[in-house]
Amino acid sequence: MKTKIKVDDKVCIGSGSCIILASEFFELNSEGKAEIKTLKEKKSGKEMILDLNLKDRKKILEAAKACPTQAITLVDETGKKIYP
Repeated sequence: MKTKIKVDDKVCIGSGSCIILASEFFELNSEGKAEIKTLKEKKSGKEMILDLNLKDRKKILEAAKACPTQAITLVDETGKKIYP
């Protein structure tokens, strides 16, 4: 299922909780802010649409919920906000 993931770098404080819970999807950039990464396309950024299986989507949702500043937003393919 396609999921839009966005990290707001103005809100992110670089706590790393998303990386601890979902290191295959998040990393810290050179400024110490979280970014979304994908292994297939070998790219990263602040906003990305990924085609996720249910297990990975739950993992990313768990990471988003662990963010102390709610810097991670998830939206489904219909445009409905999943989190926050």
